[in-house]
Amino acid sequence: MQMADRLSDAEWVARQAESRRDEIARHIDAIQNSTVFRLTRPLVKGKMVVDSLRERVGRRERADAANRNVPCVPSPAPVDVIVPVYRGLGDTRCCIESVLSSPVRTAFRLVLINDCSPEPEVSAYLRTLPTRDARVLLLENEQNLGFVGTVNRGMALDGARDVLLLNSDAEVANDWLDRIRAAAYSASRVSSVTPLSNNATICSYPKFCADNEVPEGWTTASLDQLCAQINPEERVDVPTGVGFCMYIRRDCLADVGLFDVENFGKGYGEENDFCVRAAKRGWRHLLMLDTFVRHAGGVSFGEAKTPREHSSGRLAGSAGHYPFPRRRDGAPRAGARRSARGQAQQLCPAAHAERCHRVDLAPAWRSLQACLQSASRF
Repeated sequence: MQMADRLSDAEWVARQAESRRDEIARHIDAIQNSTVFRLTRPLVKGKMVVDSLRERVGRRERADAANRNVPCVPSPAPVDVIVPVYRGLGDTRCCIESVLSSPVRTAFRLVLINDCSPEPEVSAYLRTLPTRDARVLLLENEQNLGFVGTVNRGMALDGARDVLLLNSDAEVANDWLDRIRAAAYSASRVSSVTPLSNNATICSYPKFCADNEVPEGWTTASLDQLCAQINPEERVDVPTGVGFCMYIRRDCLADVGLFDVENFGKGYGEENDFCVRAAKRGWRHLLMLDTFVRHAGGVSFGEAKTPREHSSGRLAGSAGHYPFPRRRDGAPRAGARRSARGQAQQLCPAAHAERCHRVDLAPAWRSLQACLQSASRF
């Protein structure tokens, strides 16, 4: 009897559970057949798809962030230090001698390219160098190619080597190349590295986007040594490198291509255009705070620098990277050229310094300034 009662109780529980399931099923059917559900169902499905995509993107971003600052193995090939030369014997000699006399461990080849210098003494000096030092390779353009065409010739020499573009009016010191190369391989997607300088737009010290004099009593070597002591391995991301002294990794060149000689043939703005193209492909650009390279400025272009500076926005605006919005008949829409020029001018740090000043260099500059002031008291 007790066994029968227990069975009947179990049957009752089972029937109750089945009844509840049927009730829930009828309730779900009623919801699914309702007007509100039919109207909102696409939104719910859409939200599920968006949530799934967000999760996938989030996982990828977390993985990218984890790998962003992972150092990579440097290329075993020597570095090509490319110096285009046009005029200015004194500055050119200072630049070349500083490169050849620097105590660096990094193997390099100094590629000097004479871009049809109008000064015979410059050409004569350059032709003496290959016999003096086996690290020197001298190339002479048959016709003036301008800065961009000349450096493109240098960068295309060896498809396995990283390059460092160096203006002929720059001066380096100490183990400058070792530190720059280490920064270039401090993370997997570093495209370019630029050091601090007295005259390098967004990389200028101590006044931002200004031509600064080297402090009295200091040399390029002593100021570089101070930077290395105060800011060891300090680097910040910047929107663009600056071509006076700019290290570029070969894997980035292979991915992005050379400078745009068609739109920036004579120079100024070409490195900004290159950096924007590289950034669109996921590459980064670093400013090193532990290395200082002096830059006289304007030797290659002379009085023509300022017109080139102002026209760089026009040149970039006409390049294919910044197409004008057009009407159906193919003509640019009203205001399109002004809009494109505005985009292009953002590439020029000197023209729009306030946009680039988002990089927080103040702590590093204050440290250097304090050391300079302290040293001046003795």
